[in-house]
Amino acid sequence: RLQHARDFGNQHEGVRAQAENNPRVRYSDGYRSQLADEAVQFAKHTLSERTTVMEWFEIHKEALRFGRGYITLEDVEAAFQRDIQTNGVRQVDHWRSHAPESRWTTPELEAKERYILGWMAAGRGKVGAIAGDITRDEFREQFRDHLNNNQKHLVWDLIHAEDRMVGVQGIAGSGKTRALATVRDFAERRGYEVQGIAATTQAVAEMRKVGIWADTLAAHALRKEKQL
Repeated sequence: RLQHARDFGNQHEGVRAQAENNPRVRYSDGYRSQLADEAVQFAKHTLSERTTVMEWFEIHKEALRFGRGYITLEDVEAAFQRDIQTNGVRQVDHWRSHAPESRWTTPELEAKERYILGWMAAGRGKVGAIAGDITRDEFREQFRDHLNNNQKHLVWDLIHAEDRMVGVQGIAGSGKTRALATVRDFAERRGYEVQGIAATTQAVAEMRKVGIWADTLAAHALRKEKQL
């Protein structure tokens, strides 16, 4: 490689020297301020698609990505502080007391979260269990070699739940999708139609792999609009 560079007159050194000697372009304070405000709004919109509580570093990282090098971290932080004063963005407690940074939410996201929690509370005990007739012994025997212990507990709770909405939380790769496929089998054998809806195409693909009909939330909303 060095010989190749010498054969062409070490052009890379000249390019580097020219770049270092060029005067730096600095955009006006007004332009950077406006772009930073737009970047913070972009960051909030992007992050709010998958969470109602956003980490400080996530907001700033997404904003800097939107800025494409035209704004600095100081520009983003100044815009973030303006957003706190103008739009009511507020800090919330972190689930880790020793966390190095803060978490934030917006009034709109908080209202959506309260609506979902209210809808969830109103649906407690309002529906029949999918497979409340199966006994624990029958269940253990049927899935003794097919599910791990955590998956068995999850499936058991889901097929006996009488709530309209049930939340399932687990890290990536913990077997949630496989457990849901088992729940689908229970439901379909008892006459239910099972549909999957997810925020991302990757999550949709994972459900389809185990035989669950699934589509993105955006596609589902579009179909509903067309029906209206």
